[in-house]
Amino acid sequence: MPISRRVLQKYHAVFVLENFATHPVVDEILCPPEFMKLPEQALLDLFCDETQRLALRYKAVNVLGQKKSVVHGPALLEFLNSIVHADPDPELDPETQGLLIDFAYSLGHVATPEAYEGLKKFLNHLLTADPEHQSLFVEGAAFSLATVSLKLNMRDSIPMLKSAIACFEDLQNGALEEMARHFYALDEPSGIKHILTEYVTCEMPDVENECLELLEELEPDFVEKWRTQKATANTENEESS
Repeated sequence: MPISRRVLQKYHAVFVLENFATHPVVDEILCPPEFMKLPEQALLDLFCDETQRLALRYKAVNVLGQKKSVVHGPALLEFLNSIVHADPDPELDPETQGLLIDFAYSLGHVATPEAYEGLKKFLNHLLTADPEHQSLFVEGAAFSLATVSLKLNMRDSIPMLKSAIACFEDLQNGALEEMARHFYALDEPSGIKHILTEYVTCEMPDVENECLELLEELEPDFVEKWRTQKATANTENEESS
């Protein structure tokens, strides 16, 4: 039985991506032209092919994102949900964990109403059901949801985004500053103030400064009051020491 054109195109995509196996897909400008010429359907079929290496499947999704495609949105959400609902795998190696995290971040490229609703359900499940693989996906899902919210000018996900911060694995790796910038882009000062008041400690001066700089434009009175209170507290501490 002859192989269909669609199957041939999928294996051609496999060949091309394997041939550039070490080439990172950073952005559309740096993406090799050979990648950008690959048909969307071929890349989608590659991603959906469970016999392919996970790294290759991620590269297919990444190229689709650089092509501004949205065809992979439903399949990507289905894939991530299948991992979240799967039994915990004690043998999950660091490379696989890293790729799964990257899959969650790649959802931010799919700015459609369907993807937005799917992302909300996905993140809500992570936050409320506390599944075994929550830590792998919650940060990427939150940032993807924030990105899609901005692209679609949707704001009903903001309470969920605030709740998700508590589940971030490392609050000192730049995640707080990045989320604060997302809240700024969404014109949501309450989100920035939430980060500032609930998560910033004296060991995080960079995060504090970032939040205050973003709030300077949105709520200058709050920033002035914050700085005045802090200056007063510092003076009192110096006098008591």
